[in-house]
Amino acid sequence: MQLIGATASGDGVGDACDNCPDTMSAVQTDGDHDGAGDPCDCAPADPAVRNAAEVATVTAESPGTGVLRLHWTAAAGADTYAIVRGALAELSYTDVGTCWADGLSALSVDDPEVPQPGKGFTYLVRGESAACGPGPLGLGAFGISRSGAGNACP
Repeated sequence: MQLIGATASGDGVGDACDNCPDTMSAVQTDGDHDGAGDPCDCAPADPAVRNAAEVATVTAESPGTGVLRLHWTAAAGADTYAIVRGALAELSYTDVGTCWADGLSALSVDDPEVPQPGKGFTYLVRGESAACGPGPLGLGAFGISRSGAGNACP
């Protein structure tokens, strides 16, 4: 959730309207008209290439005993996906887990590992662009970006 009028980049443009919410961009230039401001666009002259957007939705289901199936929505600009998995008891702002899978081209994956009774896993799915690198891991505490938190996938 983003607060209307909040500006993480400090450029005076509210994050809800900012085409580069994590980078100062008061002028809001977007030379290739792909929706990403030039200062945070890895290819500011090529509208076909863009940073991977945040994966908006992740769901889990159990298709059978001892298996958890994760599904997620496609992220604009993502060529593949990576999953960071952590132990629920060890989750913190600075440690969201470790790289569990990367280079996934499908929008779902099965985890056959069942946590011990009374324990659990957390999952974060991130899109990755072949040209621009990894996308965001979403927002954590107080609406702050999780970028660089924990041992995310390379």
